[in-house]
Amino acid sequence: MSDQGWQTALALIDDAERANAPSLDLSGLELTTLPNSIAQLAGLLDLNLSRNQIQVIPDSLTQLANVEDLDLSDNQVQAIPDSLAQLANLRSLNLTDN
Repeated sequence: MSDQGWQTALALIDDAERANAPSLDLSGLELTTLPNSIAQLAGLLDLNLSRNQIQVIPDSLTQLANVEDLDLSDNQVQAIPDSLAQLANLRSLNLTDN
């Protein structure tokens, strides 16, 4: 994971939290995991995590109860955790090319 990608992710999450943004694009940042602060984005509807290096979907995503669209394509996800079932509003989960 690149340090620059991590710092960019932290800044984007902070900006999204302050703006109560409905969407967040963290694609292409070479992330292998997600900052815990992502769990604070309660109003998030659309989360793009594509083109990273995520292998394990973190439990912190289950705190994003309003997420409708989750893109984890082009990562290295090895398993889909049962905890994703807690995302009751999830309409679209993209896991292509993992």
